[in-house]
Amino acid sequence: EELRKAICYQSGGGAAAGASGGTLATRSAMATAGDDVRKKMADPFSMGGFVPDRDRWGVKYCNIEFGTGKVTPKMRGEDLDANMSKISEDKRLGIWRGPFVYSYFDTRIVRRSNMLLADLGDRPYGRNFNFMEYAMLPTEAVMQMQASRGAGGGGGAGGGAG
Repeated sequence: EELRKAICYQSGGGAAAGASGGTLATRSAMATAGDDVRKKMADPFSMGGFVPDRDRWGVKYCNIEFGTGKVTPKMRGEDLDANMSKISEDKRLGIWRGPFVYSYFDTRIVRRSNMLLADLGDRPYGRNFNFMEYAMLPTEAVMQMQASRGAGGGGGAGGGAG
């Protein structure tokens, strides 16, 4: 049976855990990269594993470039990095989640693994597989943010529940 969706929640770490020298070197290299490299890093499927968005009849949604007629399949909304960049509640599990520092790397690696499993052995996690990764937020911290917002603190969870 094929897997349709997997969501990974990370806990621990954070600012108190610090970053390794390798992590700092990678971040430095990313910060000084050119526009072409940044564009590639922003692509959730830069390592492969793209699953196009389809309508209910199985037809791919496409973007058509004005002037050239170049057709590219649209990305599914559920695969966008923006989904991992805001604080939200997982209503099914009753937990709050937020951005996890390695999710932008890990999601690409898992998608590539799914692609390779499909290509090399015809046994992917799923042909319509979606993988996301978040930091699991402590309930106490979320309650404190909500209380400060309710008291007119103006700060808050940044993003919406969803």
